[in-house]
Amino acid sequence: MLTSDIAYDKLVEVINQQKVVVYWLKREDETLMRVLVTLACGECKRRNYTTAKNKKNDPGRIEMKKYCRYCHIHTLHKETR
Repeated sequence: MLTSDIAYDKLVEVINQQKVVVYWLKREDETLMRVLVTLACGECKRRNYTTAKNKKNDPGRIEMKKYCRYCHIHTLHKETR
């Protein structure tokens, strides 16, 4: 949850014909950059989820085990670009 001492900015960029939202959270001298990414199911390849990731902590593609409503099971979801 954002408090009053944190400034919040949002920038929308278009990269490879996809809209990418970049968030900056500024707290005193610290700036964190987060990017909105899409997660696709490993079984059916459908894009089910979006999440924000920190590019500094997770430079590679992320993978999460999530529920796919089309496959009706928990599968590995991978970041798509």
